[in-house]
Amino acid sequence: MSEYEGPPSVSLSAPSLADLQSVPTPGPSSYFSMNSPAAFTPSTPMDHGIEPTIQNIVSTVNLGCRLDLKKIALNARNAEYNPKRFAAVIMRIREPRTTAFVI
Repeated sequence: MSEYEGPPSVSLSAPSLADLQSVPTPGPSSYFSMNSPAAFTPSTPMDHGIEPTIQNIVSTVNLGCRLDLKKIALNARNAEYNPKRFAAVIMRIREPRTTAFVI
């Protein structure tokens, strides 16, 4: 058996300035102007009666103080706190359907 010599070495070198200057770059005509109607208009009509609706909104706030999660869960309605399962108070409101995590 022969001794293991390790992986073959690879030599990498940075491209020269001449190599970089020979790469074609797109001109200004290839970009959409924000004032161009083509930037906002689809190429084919897309009105299929589909109306987008908001499904999820995420927001965060830092109150700058420590909160007693156990006390919050015991005194608030529709709140659950199980620190072994999840380290936050979960508060739910039925209408509008909302869930808040107090961490």
